[in-house]
Amino acid sequence: MLYEGRDMSKQPLKVIAGTPDTPLVISDVEIPCYVLEDETRVLSQGGFLQAIGRARTARTRNRGGGVNLPHFLAAGNLTPFISSEIVAASTPIEFVSP
Repeated sequence: MLYEGRDMSKQPLKVIAGTPDTPLVISDVEIPCYVLEDETRVLSQGGFLQAIGRARTARTRNRGGGVNLPHFLAAGNLTPFISSEIVAASTPIEFVSP
């Protein structure tokens, strides 16, 4: 699987900055965030889902064409609004947390 030029079949990337003790804070919501060894900035999936009021584990639904989206983005009424950029941005990036 490719994500912005990265081969996702390789080893997960390592975190070079960020810890669970230093989350991104927006109002009263805390989302764990990290910087990976290739300088990609990521939010933890569980933290993001919890921040938007969803369950911490993401279910995916096949949107067709081999595209799996998080369940909350795969609703039929959202299809016209889900661009290829959103699909790419919602592709999980595996990383090794500190």
